[in-house]
Amino acid sequence: MKKQLLLFFHCAAWLLPLLILNCRCQQNLAYFRKILIGMNRKQILILCFVLVTVAACKKNDSTPTPPIITPTPPSPPSPPDNSINPVGVWSLVSSISQQINDSAPTTYTSTDYPCISDNKLYINSDSSFKRKYLSADTCYVLNTPSYSISIGTPGDSTIGTWKQSANTVFLNFRNTISSANLSTVNGVTQIIERDTVTVLNMVVTDIYEK
Repeated sequence: MKKQLLLFFHCAAWLLPLLILNCRCQQNLAYFRKILIGMNRKQILILCFVLVTVAACKKNDSTPTPPIITPTPPSPPSPPDNSINPVGVWSLVSSISQQINDSAPTTYTSTDYPCISDNKLYINSDSSFKRKYLSADTCYVLNTPSYSISIGTPGDSTIGTWKQSANTVFLNFRNTISSANLSTVNGVTQIIERDTVTVLNMVVTDIYEK
């Protein structure tokens, strides 16, 4: 009996480090197999109980892996109540030029000059905006040997920021702020932007549609 107990503790002393280190050495396994042959059924059951208990404790003591937390992107700014959401891609459909103190404006539309609609206004949900002319050709609405007017030239692009108050959008480009009004006409949403060109003594009104 004393010899069997000695074999029992000798086997446990080898098997416990083996379990912890996850050893797979075939030579050691063969050696333990010989030791187990000299043990009776009761001793083998006690040994198995001890090993299972140690394995459970090791599992419970292990440091849990912290969960991976993916940051939630910020939500786009919501328009004020009862106001029109300006976020999206807008196309220029009409440009009206009028000399100050002159009652006769000149209107250019995308119906007469399709290239006008290549002028895009991108209003993004991150409070940025971009104007860009997409065509590779200059959009002439008047072109004579002595005088020409164009609404859009290749490479035209500006980037700025915007904010909204009710149905008015303020576009900030290099600290120059222009205002544009949002409205719905015959079921079509429009942005109407007015700008004073001081050098030409002219007021230009651009109308964009989605």
